[in-house]
Amino acid sequence: MEYVTALLQPENLQPLFVVFFAAFVQAITGFGLVILAAPMLMLFFSAKETILITLITAICSNTLQTGLVYKDADVKLVRYLVLGAVAGLPIGLFFYHSFSNTMLKILISVAILAFLVISHWLRLHFQKTKKKSLITGVLSGFFYTTTGMGGIPLILYTTHMNMSPKMMRGTSILYFFFGNIFSCLAFYLSGTDFFYAGQQVLYLLPGLFMGLGLGHIIFPYVPIVIFRRLVFALLYIACFYSIYAALS
Repeated sequence: MEYVTALLQPENLQPLFVVFFAAFVQAITGFGLVILAAPMLMLFFSAKETILITLITAICSNTLQTGLVYKDADVKLVRYLVLGAVAGLPIGLFFYHSFSNTMLKILISVAILAFLVISHWLRLHFQKTKKKSLITGVLSGFFYTTTGMGGIPLILYTTHMNMSPKMMRGTSILYFFFGNIFSCLAFYLSGTDFFYAGQQVLYLLPGLFMGLGLGHIIFPYVPIVIFRRLVFALLYIACFYSIYAALS
């Protein structure tokens, strides 16, 4: 009863709706949980706590989804991505512990904005190779421990190669499963305190479960193109507002 009462408080209910929507998007597209949730959750938590909260939430999400999409994943690609990510994690940790919350908030927002601009305006095309996959993994590992958003390099890589939406969805979720676990392990080994973040995640789990469940149910019926345009618009608004709030 105390949990339900606390859950219905505005300070917990608003972040829950953010996670619900972000989880709904990830269930449909294979990505979006952290990229969408991070700039909005920074309205309620500090940048450093937001990174930890989104990582723990993402682990819960990917654990639930991996069994459903594993058969669709490019396992060989995931293997190279994970190897690269392990190499990039320590570099990102240095920036995480060196930067202030304000600097991290700006960095996260600018990273998302750069991702959006590149996705919209540059006509990129990648051929899948071992070298490119490892480099993408290194960049992803760096972003994981710097901003909590290891998906940015992966999405840019996989959306600009000949990969079906179904395989992209499965590959992304499987990679995030391992990437998030290794990222949390790296934070833990560096002495990061997860207590507060873990407490907040307990209040976000109902939103996560409902968003994932609803997303998987309506996945076959949603017009992905229109939905992604709406998500991109919300991301632009959230990023510009985060930068404005950090500088004001």
